[in-house]
Amino acid sequence: MEFIKAHGAAIKLSNYSDSHVVREEGRLAYDEGTDDLLNGWVAKCEKVSANPDAKHILRQYGQLLKKLGGQAINKPIMKKFYELMLQDDNLQTALSLKSMLDELVLYRVEKIIDTFKSDLAPFERVANWHDDTAYFTNLIWKEAHFGIDVIVSPETSIFQFWDRDDAAGKKGFAKLMLRKMNCLGDYINHTEGFRKTFRFPADENALYDHIRSFKAKLTKAIAS
Repeated sequence: MEFIKAHGAAIKLSNYSDSHVVREEGRLAYDEGTDDLLNGWVAKCEKVSANPDAKHILRQYGQLLKKLGGQAINKPIMKKFYELMLQDDNLQTALSLKSMLDELVLYRVEKIIDTFKSDLAPFERVANWHDDTAYFTNLIWKEAHFGIDVIVSPETSIFQFWDRDDAAGKKGFAKLMLRKMNCLGDYINHTEGFRKTFRFPADENALYDHIRSFKAKLTKAIAS
C-alpha cells in the first residue's frame, strides 16, 4: 500500500485483486466513468491546482490509477478471450486477423497513393515513406518547398502541411500560405509543420475529402 503526501493531504491507494476494480477507501478509483476517484476528484483537483508540486503529484497519481484500473478492467475481458481461443480454430483466425491488422497501416498508405497519383496538382509526386507515410512533394513557391505528409498509425491519420526546406518553420512560408488560404486556424502548429488529426476508421472519408479540398485551395492560392 502506497502513501502519497502533498502539502498535508495524504492519498491512499489500496491494492487491487480479482474483483476487477481498483478501489480507494471503498470508492471506485477508476472504472472509466465520470464519478470514479480519478475523473471525479484527482483530475479535477489537478486542473484547478495552482501549486506546481501538487499538480505534478496529482498527475502522477492519476496516471497510476488509470494504469492499475486498466489492468483490472482488462482481466475479465482477457479471460473470455482466452476461453474463446480454446475453441475450434479460433486461435488461427485471431492470428490471421492480427497479421491483417499489422498490414493495414501499409495498405492505407498505398491506398492514398493510388487514389491521388493521377490527381497530384499542385504537387508533382506522391510516394511511400517508411511504409507509414504517404507524402506529396515537389511544389516550389518562392523560397519554399511545400509538402503534404499523411502519417498513418493504427488509430489515426495525421495530415501535415510543411516546408521541406524549413522543418522548424523559421522562414514562415508554410504559415504564410495557410493564412493566404484562410485556414491557418484549422491546424495545430507542430515541430515540423501544421497538423490536423483524423481518427481511423471514423474519419477516413473525411481525410480523403480534406486532401482534395486542401490541394484545390493550395492550387488557387499559389496561382493568385
